[in-house]
Amino acid sequence: YTPRLIILDSWQRCSTLHVNPSRRYAPLAVAREAQLEHVRNENDVLIRAAAQMTAHLNAFLADSGYVIVLSDAHGCLLEVVGDLTILRRLARIDFVPGGNWSEAAAGTNAIGTALADGHVVQLMAAEHYCDGWQDLTCTAAPIRHPFTNEIVGVLDVTGDYRLIRPFLTNSLATAALEIQQRMRTLLITGSREERQRSLENNAVRLPDSISEPGMNTTNEDRYDKREIQDVHQGNGRQSQFDLQHYY
Repeated sequence: YTPRLIILDSWQRCSTLHVNPSRRYAPLAVAREAQLEHVRNENDVLIRAAAQMTAHLNAFLADSGYVIVLSDAHGCLLEVVGDLTILRRLARIDFVPGGNWSEAAAGTNAIGTALADGHVVQLMAAEHYCDGWQDLTCTAAPIRHPFTNEIVGVLDVTGDYRLIRPFLTNSLATAALEIQQRMRTLLITGSREERQRSLENNAVRLPDSISEPGMNTTNEDRYDKREIQDVHQGNGRQSQFDLQHYY
């Protein structure tokens, strides 16, 4: 077996980063629930945008031995849901909310390598750099900001290595695009609501009384007209995602 180029590149990065290949569990990015809550709050739009897709994948892959995972842009796991048996198994290697699955922390793995490489990644067994997760298969797709195109997180499915399914690469890529589109909608809606609140808070009010004839007015009595430029929302294409197509 000759490792693929994406795997060789990742292994080289891990070696440069001095990742321990004998590692049996990943480090935690956050150690306390309050810290995890802070990270989740910082990624609130991402979490809300991914909620429907995560639930869809969870229902589609129910009782299949997979978990569905959402991470932030640094590899910190935000959500891990799915099959209870594999959830308990993964908890032993700290594949849990708050776990750090960047390449620097956990070596070659789908989440960390998708963040580093910027593409959809599917790994199985010994392609993982560290011994502790060579009995797993994982498929991950980076999620990009709808306006800046920067990677803001990763959507991943992970299970026993014998459950590898090649179709999941296309499925996860499509799902990540759906989440990106949902983020766009949430950001535009939030921006519009924020502008409306700002306008309401700064609305020009007429004075309670009108100046008597001949009374001098000061600069404070003058009211400047405010020009408001409407920002029109583009017609975003609503793509459709149906995993049953791949089943």
